[in-house]
Amino acid sequence: MSLVTTLTLGLLMDLRKTFSGQELQPRPLITLDDALADGTDLDEANKLYGPKRRTLAGGASETLDLSGTGTGAGTLQDVFGDYVQFTKVKALVIHNTNLVAGNVLEIGGAAANTFMLFDNATDIYQLGPNGIFFVWEPSLAGLAVTAGTADLLKINVPGGTAIDYDIAILGV
Repeated sequence: MSLVTTLTLGLLMDLRKTFSGQELQPRPLITLDDALADGTDLDEANKLYGPKRRTLAGGASETLDLSGTGTGAGTLQDVFGDYVQFTKVKALVIHNTNLVAGNVLEIGGAAANTFMLFDNATDIYQLGPNGIFFVWEPSLAGLAVTAGTADLLKINVPGGTAIDYDIAILGV
């Protein structure tokens, strides 16, 4: 299996202001174009989970075992049905597809063995409707996944409404 990844990210803002009778329209722009080759080194990745749509019932949570070696062993499978076991995460994308105000998806907060983006069970990011959580770490180190100590990524729906979310994890 071979994996090649291209990232194209752009954010273009249209800002207007009238100054001394003249309309000014600067176009602030943030762009990033990057790529990861197949492998395990700097700017490389060789494992992919997703993109996959997952559904959580209202009040439910799930904990994804990124190393695939703990209590949730084998919870992540690639598009070919093979189990994915990460030692480094190079990219993580989570999209809360719900569009209704107040339907929040919580990321992080595993009770133990929390993935390194989150410190502990109270370290939680709340992703609002149609929000995207995105991390890109192409360095050699990536974001370390340590089996049994730092490998669990918890996703929670604190409200009463079921939420669909899309997730993709890229790494080594």
